Amino acid sequence: MGIERELKLRLTAAEAARLSRAAGPAQREKVQINHYLDTPAGELRERHFGLRLREEDDGLRLTLKGPSQSTGDIHQRLEIEADLPATEGRRILDGEAPLNGLPITLPDALAELGPQAIVPLGVVRNLRRILNVTLPLSQDPKAGDSSRPTVALALELDETRFQDGSVDHELELELAPHGAGEPPAENVLATLRAYLHGLGIPWRPRGRGKFWRFLERSGIAPHRRRHARRSPVRAPRRRHQFRWRSGARNKTLA
Repeated sequence: MGIERELKLRLTAAEAARLSRAAGPAQREKVQINHYLDTPAGELRERHFGLRLREEDDGLRLTLKGPSQSTGDIHQRLEIEADLPATEGRRILDGEAPLNGLPITLPDALAELGPQAIVPLGVVRNLRRILNVTLPLSQDPKAGDSSRPTVALALELDETRFQDGSVDHELELELAPHGAGEPPAENVLATLRAYLHGLGIPWRPRGRGKFWRFLERSGIAPHRRRHARRSPVRAPRRRHQFRWRSGARNKTLA
């Protein structure tokens, strides 16, 4: 189990293009196909958890994210991940892997649910560009400006396409855990804010992640009514094929 600490900033398409030009060629570009999952009764999202199976160039990854806690513009939450073979990914999307049979360690808040079925909710496609920039680190004015160290930032520039046809542009920055030997988060954020200001890009923190925006735009209730009677929902019995994009070629894993 790990803790994710990140900043999310909302961008327009024009601002995203401006940032991309200023930062130079992307260090990496990848297509991410995000399959969102839950129990038929929505018991994960009711507890503010999100479950995602992601297809990328290098394979499949299952991720469970816990409730978000915010400190200023930084969001922090539990994150549990596991890389999967294609056969296991197909089992999950075909509804053949119960919650307590997933290849991750469930937190206590979910372990009590037992062998609940897991069903797909929908798919979101994301194009991610990794932009590496090295900037003069903003410091406390009281500390003086004599040394002026720099900080290397890996900016994740996302273009996300939802099922309703809407497209979001955003900038994400993952921050090191407290005490990891990295510069203080407030200095890193001040550095990034100054850089974006110089490009004419406003500082617009985004409160909700892709999963919660997906629910809203797909017409799926974020939380089920506590006293609503549960209706049995059968997982779709279909076979899934996973596609990875690598350069100009697609390959399908049988």
